[in-house]
Amino acid sequence: MATGINPQAGGNDANRSAFDQYQCDFYNKMLPFDAIAKRRVDMPEFEIIDALETPYLFVAKSCSMEPEDISKNMGEAFQQVWGFMQGEGIQPAGGALSVYYEYHPDKMVFRAGFTIAAEDMDKAKGEVEAGVTPAGEVLYFVHKGPYSTLRDDYGIMMEHIGKIGREIAAPTWEVYLNDPSQVSEDELLTDVFTALK
Repeated sequence: MATGINPQAGGNDANRSAFDQYQCDFYNKMLPFDAIAKRRVDMPEFEIIDALETPYLFVAKSCSMEPEDISKNMGEAFQQVWGFMQGEGIQPAGGALSVYYEYHPDKMVFRAGFTIAAEDMDKAKGEVEAGVTPAGEVLYFVHKGPYSTLRDDYGIMMEHIGKIGREIAAPTWEVYLNDPSQVSEDELLTDVFTALK
């Protein structure tokens, strides 16, 4: 079920409307490296590419693997970063993203935020930090469909990495390319990047 992430208390209506275009639905979303892939007709196409370094602002969070807890914490993180950017006059340079440096079976540890221009990185302060996704060789694919089925493509990805004799490294990151309030769940697009050893 798509719930979306909407600003809660705080901020004015204009800020809420602006945030809505970057909202993301994380209901039932888990980091699924131990999941068994469900075979689908629209199998992802994997490519090894050289990724460019991308700056972003983020809030670091951790939570349980319960879907409602993930949705709540992701929503709070995006709202916090968006509110900070609005207050500082920082424009997003691309979509919302989440970045994963640690993988645990019983908790999710993540960074959630927005890509920005490099010159805005030094404006980060407090709980809002600046980082970059690393340049280098990554496995890349586009996930089409609900965020809740990302775990299926991650399972297929792990099988693919094993077949080509590679291993994953950190981080893995997802960039959300369109707005779940504007398109159907089946049309949602997510760029997924996984660093390789």
